[in-house]
Amino acid sequence: GLITVKNTKTTTNISGNQIRIYPQRSFYGELKVTINAGLINKEGYKSDYSSTLTLYISQEKPEVRLVGKGNIIPKTDGKIPFVFEAKNLAAVDVRVIKVFEKNISQFFQVNQIDGNDELKRVGQEIARHKISLTGQNKNLGQWNQHTVDLNKIISPEPGAIYEIGIGFKKEYSLYSCAGEEEEEESTEEKLDMLELKHWGNPNRNYWGYYYGSYRDRDNPCKEAYYNKNRVVTRNILASSLGIIVKSDLGNNYTVVINDINTTATLPNTKVYFYDYQQQIVGYGTTDSRGLLQVKLKSKPFLLIAKKDKERGYLRLD
Repeated sequence: GLITVKNTKTTTNISGNQIRIYPQRSFYGELKVTINAGLINKEGYKSDYSSTLTLYISQEKPEVRLVGKGNIIPKTDGKIPFVFEAKNLAAVDVRVIKVFEKNISQFFQVNQIDGNDELKRVGQEIARHKISLTGQNKNLGQWNQHTVDLNKIISPEPGAIYEIGIGFKKEYSLYSCAGEEEEEESTEEKLDMLELKHWGNPNRNYWGYYYGSYRDRDNPCKEAYYNKNRVVTRNILASSLGIIVKSDLGNNYTVVINDINTTATLPNTKVYFYDYQQQIVGYGTTDSRGLLQVKLKSKPFLLIAKKDKERGYLRLD
């Protein structure tokens, strides 16, 4: 072809006066691009220019990130999909912390539904699972989307909130460290980035610590890179209950409960209102329209809806 890249096949796309070149594989380091004479513009003029350019392509650092927003995930065909993206990684670790239903009011005292403050007061790690990202016919050197079915890792309990953490170890990295081998001390005390140390000790922070030198924290060839700051987390509640609430200054509340999957309103849903001290200040049941209207004796802090095994939560401050 008139434009070639050494040691790799390419496809091209012409748009106006631009030619875009797409290699069929990922690469890094020195790259030689040859432009041969003979290119013809739209007026029919042929170029005599030819040259070989040397480019340097840097590696992508291993990383993970979450996709989208939201914390309530209704089941789809019996699955609970959790979506994330990763680059330059052959695998990731998934950690699950369960906030028990009986501790939900305490959890909401210091958190919105997406919060993670004081989790060891109300929850416990229940699962750790390695997920391989290979064998999917994807270019792992760039961002790729992956989906985990949480039903294969945990058995979700109605009413519980789960913090899902995605992290990775140095051994999962596809980042080349040729010529930058690290001399490390004993790894006996080394922690992975998802480790929850001192979880049962009320006087200690439960996060892991940096291993290695802090100045190496941005170098994927060093252990310090693989620290807790690279973990991504999201709380999820497996529920199909949608909650809409309106109120006035007289503590009159109107609540509508619907099915997130179908948008249909849900009758016979029990609704409880709690104050900040976790005491019930009012309750009721939705009518045939999925509607509840109730006057409360004081301003509520938290609403809990219950329909069969389904649960829904909403802070009202």
